[in-house]
Amino acid sequence: MDAISFGEVLWDVSGDVRTLGGAPLNFAYFCSKNGLPSCVISAVGDDALGGEAIAEMERRGISPKFVRVVPGHSTGVAAVSEGKDGKPHYEIAENSAWDFISLPEDIKGLSKECGIFAFGSLSQRGNFSRDSLRKILEILPESCLKVFDANLRQKYYNREVLEYSLNKCDMLKLNDEELVIFAKLFAGGAEDPAKRIVEKFNLKYLVLTLGAKGYRVISQDSDFRGAAEKTKVVDTVGAGDSFTATFASSIAKGDSAEDAARAANKVAARVCSARGAMCL
Repeated sequence: MDAISFGEVLWDVSGDVRTLGGAPLNFAYFCSKNGLPSCVISAVGDDALGGEAIAEMERRGISPKFVRVVPGHSTGVAAVSEGKDGKPHYEIAENSAWDFISLPEDIKGLSKECGIFAFGSLSQRGNFSRDSLRKILEILPESCLKVFDANLRQKYYNREVLEYSLNKCDMLKLNDEELVIFAKLFAGGAEDPAKRIVEKFNLKYLVLTLGAKGYRVISQDSDFRGAAEKTKVVDTVGAGDSFTATFASSIAKGDSAEDAARAANKVAARVCSARGAMCL
């Protein structure tokens, strides 16, 4: 059983520090750390940063076999700064190579091996990658756990993209700020918008990461919370991705939702205690 993610591979740049990231790549990395063969479907430019990205993926144990090199477009870059709320703020370069992700040649064979498939909203900002993603989602087997980590960034989402994604996923991951946006769009003033979204879209899981307040997981037959692990926070970049990947891969391996969430919470705390997402 493989864990496959789709979307952006980019370099996070903070001051003079550059680290390889992108939520799909982080997801694949943390699934691999949880014992699952993992790869990402993406694209990089025919430039130095693209070559460095592929080399770094190989060094981290993530297969780059579905990462295409796109001439004429630069490898993705995101400028990261700290917002007034203490959370990371991203300025993401447009028309990057990952906006032009092609379908893998053996797409039907790939789908048969896929136990987890993860995607977000950012890679759907342009027609080319969005069309490729939707073709993949249409042929994934029922047994595949389809994970939508909304990962809302800047202006790069709309209601149509979010609603389509909700209708295609089994598991939705949101943070507290994203829940407010989803509640306005899809919960119709419900007293408990998270539970309403689970019911409306027949989700297997809704995972909410709430920062210092911990987490909440809602499924069709359970609803529970957990406190955040105590840690000295150095950098929160990638913490949500680590939680999503650890939870999903634990579920795919047969763990209960409660055990999966506890494991994910511990991994996210470790990520927060070090610089960079892929720090384990």
